[in-house]
Amino acid sequence: MAGFFVFFALLAGYWVAASLFIAAMVKPFAPDRVGHFRLPGGGMSLHLGFIARPPAGSAERLGFRIVPLGLLAGGLVYGVTVRLVREAVRRLRRRPFAAAGRRRGA
Repeated sequence: MAGFFVFFALLAGYWVAASLFIAAMVKPFAPDRVGHFRLPGGGMSLHLGFIARPPAGSAERLGFRIVPLGLLAGGLVYGVTVRLVREAVRRLRRRPFAAAGRRRGA
């Protein structure tokens, strides 16, 4: 069961890191569809990154600052994910029988 949670954390961390990297790389080619958007009523969109069609009347807030922010945040998320997963795997390897729910000698 612990292995499942480690795998899920790995998958989620890599997914977020890849999304941030992709948003940073696509911004120069599609500046009107990549960023963080303010909605017409003053609310904030929960979308950060690439949007196929931005909401009507919305304004992009980050501009080209998303490029260094996306690269930096993507790198940080990737690094934290790798470290957390390595530590979890190291702990699981130390007690393989306890992690699997079995007793030694059984």
